[in-house]
Amino acid sequence: MTGQKPRRNPIISRQLSDLSAQLNEKSEQINRTISTINGKLSRLNLGVEVWLSKPISSTDFKEESSESLDPSGEFDFEITISRRRSVIIFGYARVREEWQLAIKRGTQVIWTDRDGDEREEISNLTRPEPLLKTSREVRIAAMVMVPNLLKEIEGKAEAILQAIKEAEKRAADL
Repeated sequence: MTGQKPRRNPIISRQLSDLSAQLNEKSEQINRTISTINGKLSRLNLGVEVWLSKPISSTDFKEESSESLDPSGEFDFEITISRRRSVIIFGYARVREEWQLAIKRGTQVIWTDRDGDEREEISNLTRPEPLLKTSREVRIAAMVMVPNLLKEIEGKAEAILQAIKEAEKRAADL
């Protein structure tokens, strides 16, 4: 039997081929939607960088135990349990000289002290990457969060506008 090619199952090949064509078409549709959103936001010329605090993708938590994860003594509590995982956060930023939907990769750490109080932080963030250059799974997860991101962009733009108005008012009062 050596030298013989394995038989291909024509049903499986046809099904996979059909699925592949559908999946690739939907991926291209997502890319077109991302490009459209990028274009519309860019034309608004807001110049507002925003990052959602809730990760759009993450690995499983890994637990660590320790008497103190703060050898400097900077904090007034001892940490007894720490959980960490890799995360991806979604936002809108200037990347490669263009304002666009983007992601950052980082590490989320949750500390629990002996009293059960938790502290959370996302750190070690990478430079922003264009959303269009990420994996299909990340792009899909980000698209679900676009309405939330648009609300955050609007809120930050309003806050900046209010700060400018306040600064103008104070300058006029001088």
